[in-house]
Amino acid sequence: DIYFQMNEAILTSGPINWSLSDEAGTILFETCLQCGDPGVITMDRGGTYTLTVGGGTEYGTGAYSIVIWSVPAYQIFEIEIGDTVSGAIESPGAHNLYTFTATAGQTVAFAIQSAPQTRYSIQWRLEDADENEFFNTCLSCDEPDPITFEEDGTYTLIIGSDTSPGTGEYEFQIYSP
Repeated sequence: DIYFQMNEAILTSGPINWSLSDEAGTILFETCLQCGDPGVITMDRGGTYTLTVGGGTEYGTGAYSIVIWSVPAYQIFEIEIGDTVSGAIESPGAHNLYTFTATAGQTVAFAIQSAPQTRYSIQWRLEDADENEFFNTCLSCDEPDPITFEEDGTYTLIIGSDTSPGTGEYEFQIYSP
């Protein structure tokens, strides 16, 4: 996977589009430079890809800077309720997954000990084995409310973002209040 980042805000005389297509002409993304990052793109066909900036019917001009990041595979860690966990998102599009088990009726809370120092958002969300979300918010925002689980199971806390280039170190605690 590759993360496409519009590196700097640009001042233009109008919209400037950019797009990515594969050898077969399939468009993987098409958006304006001023519209934010397309984020993580899976390039699963072999061959040559074409990144096009400008053209078409838009009329904008101006300088721009694009960064293309290779996205590492998800890192998966087992944690336990009561742990304090330190981690880092090293590059845009990277994700850290933390799995833990909980029992029906158990209440669990998450406390941010240290938020990442980034001007971009890093998300954290909690899911069950069926990918039902319990919360999905930015890691630098308010802490989620405590959660009382209805079923025994393994739960996954996912930290990272497909659409925001935030990176940085963080620390949180998972505990029973």
